[in-house]
Amino acid sequence: MLMTHHLRAIHDSILIGVHTLVLDDPRLQTNLLPPTHASPPPQPLILDPSLRFPLTSRILNEWNTKPALRGRTLKQPWILCGSNISSERISEVEQAGARVVPVPLDSNGRIPPSSLPSILTSLGLRSVMIEGGSRVLSSFLHTLKRDDGSKLVDTVVVTVAPTFIGEGGEDKGLPALQTVHTETMGKDSVMLCTVDAE
Repeated sequence: MLMTHHLRAIHDSILIGVHTLVLDDPRLQTNLLPPTHASPPPQPLILDPSLRFPLTSRILNEWNTKPALRGRTLKQPWILCGSNISSERISEVEQAGARVVPVPLDSNGRIPPSSLPSILTSLGLRSVMIEGGSRVLSSFLHTLKRDDGSKLVDTVVVTVAPTFIGEGGEDKGLPALQTVHTETMGKDSVMLCTVDAE
């Protein structure tokens, strides 16, 4: 988790999809870093074409209830939604504390990854860490090129947790694992783990 916070800190922004926001309710902060860390917090960005953003999310709650941390460890969440969203819904989300940025959608009703660099640049952001979920990550990896033809993704960092995911994406009481040794063999990463029976 500490490595994730360091990776977040070297980017201007962190991007997730609304599905990840709804399922995981992340805070998208760098609060595990020492207080002497000089970087400003990254800008949280949520891709949400239909503006399903839950007004009860932790990221919004922290923004609204911890004003003393604004700019130091917290930034206002920005939601990128379709330009077809009603002004009433946009107003509702903005009054709850988020910034809403309407953007054009593609023919499938999605925000095209190739258009995001120019959108983010217009918002003053130069780098983005795409943290998830799987749909957002795969859409960026399948796109490969920006609208101007340049490379869309520079680097991919893959982390694997020593955990089993059961049916429905839940651990369903499966035992915790303790990593003993990791090895890279060709393109595969192998983890030797012991089972924590407690």
